[in-house]
Amino acid sequence: MSPITIGTLYAFSLVPSIMHRVESILLARSLKKIHLDHFPNQYVVPTMKVLEAITTKKCQEEFSLESLETLGDSFLKYAVSRHLFRSNKNQHEGLLTIKKGRMISNEVLCMLGCDRKLQGFIRNVCFNPKEWAIPDEPTCCITLDETVISAEKIYIKGTRYMRSKVVADVVEALIGVYLSSCGEMAALQFIDWLGLKVAFFSEHDQLHNETTIPLIHPERHVNISHLESVLNYSFRDPSLLVEALTHGSYHLSDVPRCYQVLGDIIESLAGAILVDSHYDKDVVWASIKHLLEPLVTPETVKLHPVRELQELCQRNNFVCERSVSFDKGIASLTIQVKGERMSYCHTCTGANKKMAKKLASKAVLDYLKGQSTPVVVQ
Repeated sequence: MSPITIGTLYAFSLVPSIMHRVESILLARSLKKIHLDHFPNQYVVPTMKVLEAITTKKCQEEFSLESLETLGDSFLKYAVSRHLFRSNKNQHEGLLTIKKGRMISNEVLCMLGCDRKLQGFIRNVCFNPKEWAIPDEPTCCITLDETVISAEKIYIKGTRYMRSKVVADVVEALIGVYLSSCGEMAALQFIDWLGLKVAFFSEHDQLHNETTIPLIHPERHVNISHLESVLNYSFRDPSLLVEALTHGSYHLSDVPRCYQVLGDIIESLAGAILVDSHYDKDVVWASIKHLLEPLVTPETVKLHPVRELQELCQRNNFVCERSVSFDKGIASLTIQVKGERMSYCHTCTGANKKMAKKLASKAVLDYLKGQSTPVVVQ
């Protein structure tokens, strides 16, 4: 019998990691099937996108839910705000804000997600090959809990503990998946599947519900033509422009509403155009974009030192260890970074742990970027 080569042994050592990835993909595929069985339309949703949405930063993968969560969070706020604005048009802006907060708070999203058993699909722990178990192999150390979701049997290993915000973030990330892959209607149907009822009216209902008494002589209050030239948009109902620029403390009998219903100044101008254009977001973006320039892009945004150091260490397979101590109210934080052929340690003090961590991370980053040994920065 010939001896086993090192290369063969190394190949076998990769089996747990490969099987873990296969199991994760199958988990995401099962979750996607549960969703799509609820939808009346046939949507094409990439399984890897669903896997990304249920993977947190703690897994230390090349992908995580953060980008999709940001997208889903923004759309959820837009959808709920639009629903409340159109169905409660005469209510005070403060009440609308309270209602929105109650509908989409982390606690509510967590509750909705748990009701749909999403917590069992979330990947929130870094993979440890030593804890991997061969599927279907009997073991006295691992028990599987069976649960049924939409006629699908799902098996969950052991008891899992996670913060409510993690479940809420996954809910928002999954909204982002359906929005980016299939559009607004798919995202709304997923929101409906969660149990959050957000009504989007038809065009007929929209025009009926949004009929208001127009402001008489709006040009007496603001320079309509000048503002329309600045915004590059002509209003069908100029009274919306007056409303968008009216503060709540400015009381006039012929200006019954103020911009706080629509948001702050720039937000309220965007809201006025959105309502006036019958919710055409392309028109809003074309009018508002130049007011927001220069726009922040992934190429121009500056990462926080703590986040940048974390990502740099992950890309270069560095081990990053932190320790903190306090002396007379002053925080002292030490960061040690270890690589295959390097080791660096730096300590910084600050008024609190957060500031000391930021300063120490920046110092370590400056050192690593200045090394003669190549370090993958981006």
